[in-house]
Amino acid sequence: MSIALDIAFFSDSCHLHLKVLCFGEKCMKWILAFVALGIANGPSLASDKSNKTASVNGKILERDVVLRRVVEWIRENLEGSSKELSNEEKMRVFNVMLEQSITDLIILDAAERSGIEKDPNFKESLKETTSKLLIKFFLMHHKENIEKSITPLMVQEEAKSLKEYWISWEMMSVKAKKTAEEIKKAVEKNGAKFSLLAKKYAENGKVEERKEIESLLKSNSKKLFSLLKDLKSGEIALVDLKNEFILLHLLEKKPIREQKILEAIAQKQLVDQKFKAFMKELLDSAKVLRFDAEGKVLPDPALEDPAKEKSEKKPAA
Repeated sequence: MSIALDIAFFSDSCHLHLKVLCFGEKCMKWILAFVALGIANGPSLASDKSNKTASVNGKILERDVVLRRVVEWIRENLEGSSKELSNEEKMRVFNVMLEQSITDLIILDAAERSGIEKDPNFKESLKETTSKLLIKFFLMHHKENIEKSITPLMVQEEAKSLKEYWISWEMMSVKAKKTAEEIKKAVEKNGAKFSLLAKKYAENGKVEERKEIESLLKSNSKKLFSLLKDLKSGEIALVDLKNEFILLHLLEKKPIREQKILEAIAQKQLVDQKFKAFMKELLDSAKVLRFDAEGKVLPDPALEDPAKEKSEKKPAA
């Protein structure tokens, strides 16, 4: 991943990841709000007596199918957000998901009547898709079990040993290297305000400000972390992207004191540690054979020692 994509990825997704980590329960509030509201598609959403929302050529579209799409939309667009939707907006979201589900059911009905499932290519694709789903749900199920196995006491103990920091910074992009260097000098040497210079020189005329947890920054964007970790407050790192220059201005780095956030990080770290141990055991216990083009068994790369090979090839002094 290029530094440009790395920065964009971090700015758009890791920032949300932090919010989700600490405030994930917000998602459930949204889901319950849609279910309890009972406004989208009339009685079918509000009543437990019927799970029907529509029918296509006699085939029933169940309410649960639409709600699952609503849940996915919430996770992608609202989880971790402080935005509150009005009843009218909630109705609009549900109805959009309903219409998408109806369209899918119309196409599915036509596909089934066409007999496309008998096509050999379809059968092969179905086999591949089934394998991917099995892998996905197996790992997801195991991770859920790990999460259930972690007790509040384990989380509290892990949180005690954490030394986590907030890292606050701002960034802007400019076209010319000379401009970037002048901004860097003006801020670091002369105490000029970064945000004011952004209004004058930045491509979009504004500065983007971020505040992240150090460990999440490190795990989600190693390149960005490496640029910021050695800076002192007030210093700027320059990133040459060929067509533009990114200026990263470190505002401050301070210890995290909020217990809720520390416990959320501890929970994530414990799950990650156990999941990595599970994957290592799974991979190590498997008997794997690799074959060449002629069907002969290849040496196991895990058993080869690169250091030993180099020493064997090194000529005697």
